[in-house]
Amino acid sequence: MAAAEVVPRGARVVRLARTAGLWTGVLCTFGLLPWLGCGASTHPSLGLAVDCEEHDFGERHQGQELAHTFLLRNQGATSIQIIRVMSSCRCLAVGEDGRAPDTTIPPFGELPVPVRFTTHSAQGLTAGRLNVFYRLESESAESPPQRFVSLQVRADVIPDYRITPRAIDFGEIDGLSAQHVVRTVRVVPEGSKRVTVRQVRTASPLLTCRLLPRSVDDPGYEIEVSVELSGFVGSRSFDGTLVLSTDSKVLPEAVVAVHGRYLAPAAIEPPTVVIGSDEEREVTRYLRVSTHRPSTIRSVTSRTSAICAEYDGQKPSQEHRIRLVVAPCSQQALNDEMRIELDLFPAGGSSLVRTLSVPVHRFLRERE
Repeated sequence: MAAAEVVPRGARVVRLARTAGLWTGVLCTFGLLPWLGCGASTHPSLGLAVDCEEHDFGERHQGQELAHTFLLRNQGATSIQIIRVMSSCRCLAVGEDGRAPDTTIPPFGELPVPVRFTTHSAQGLTAGRLNVFYRLESESAESPPQRFVSLQVRADVIPDYRITPRAIDFGEIDGLSAQHVVRTVRVVPEGSKRVTVRQVRTASPLLTCRLLPRSVDDPGYEIEVSVELSGFVGSRSFDGTLVLSTDSKVLPEAVVAVHGRYLAPAAIEPPTVVIGSDEEREVTRYLRVSTHRPSTIRSVTSRTSAICAEYDGQKPSQEHRIRLVVAPCSQQALNDEMRIELDLFPAGGSSLVRTLSVPVHRFLRERE
């Protein structure tokens, strides 16, 4: 019987390293190493493999359209049918023409999946993800596909100019303490040595924006953005956008999203009074006014004498009821507006006046 070989601990490490190097050479020779590296994902039970689930474009600039092709490989003996491809954002599209591949991968076949990634006005680390849904040929086509593979791309986008913040969140605005709120956006050149902001505009009726005067030593710009909420009757969310026009050749325009939520100090139900043409006589309607804190009604007025309002609003309360009596009309339709002036009482004790507007419409019956 041969004596057992005693191998020093250090020699074992060397031998293991040589063995690993030998296998690496074999895998490279047969072209199998790329499928084991680069974050490759393999699903042996499904016979599906992805060369790289994630591709990093590295440092890029704004407004660029980048291209990459993922490779799916069917490693099983059953065909795989691609059902659909879903993108996580508008910046990432599949296919050279924007259409997902509708095809079947035969056993041991491959499918290239080209994608287009557009940096738009992004800044910093930006990513997009595609979910490729598929089913095996042996599975029923009527059942929804439960299998999918995720493919991701990313890039570190160096902007021509950096906008801070990229989106304005006014948060929750308490209408009892504020009706006009202001935020500031800063624009500073980065990828380009110098960028001029020529104009800032918004199409939202709630927002106003303007470029603030610049300091001689400051290369950046400051934009004042304000929201006017005095016209809101009840609590609601609001959204809008700002559009910046610059002399940047890479990104001439940039968009800043604006959102927030207004918490009304007072609410009225219904917000609109509508009287149909089938009601020709004098009509009675009721309005319910509710407030977060005790309030009184100062006045209820309308633009015409066709509406009479009855209320008892002198006693502080969090809920008031207003009775409207609308006179009959036969010559022309009624388009009026009730204005309810409230005296609110914040925690500080001083009064605060708010006015609610309720449109009143009455239609006429068509005469034959």
